[in-house]
Amino acid sequence: LHWSITSGPGDISSSGLYTPPATVIDSTFVTVRASSAQDASIYSEATIVLHNYTDSLICFSRDILPILSGSCGTSGCHDAATHKGNYNAQTYEGTLAVVKPGDARSSRLYIRLIDFNATSRMPPPPQTALPQMQIMKIGQWIDQGAIDCQ
Repeated sequence: LHWSITSGPGDISSSGLYTPPATVIDSTFVTVRASSAQDASIYSEATIVLHNYTDSLICFSRDILPILSGSCGTSGCHDAATHKGNYNAQTYEGTLAVVKPGDARSSRLYIRLIDFNATSRMPPPPQTALPQMQIMKIGQWIDQGAIDCQ
């Protein structure tokens, strides 16, 4: 096979290993072609979309804080004044106190969100439990390392 880039930035080795540029501005498209070494008219192409690494990561300030502020960081609960359980859901540092970066299933925050027991789950009744998509996002954020990529 003969490997080449037909459009977009980056480099490709003779074995087909693509190396993106060090920085990407907005979303960038790259088209990679693998063609027959004997007949260049026989080929296949693939398009790669490059993003900034922060675009694909779940970040505390952008993605998690709005969820926590609306459900956990409310007055009388895990806000700056009350911080029940020594947890302030309105700050990154406060939230890190109840997560184990890289391991959602061992994180106090995640365990309480997925708890089926109405007396121990968070948020507690009469508030409704968080939607599954929000719980999944929090779990993914923790599993990705619980970063804040402001």
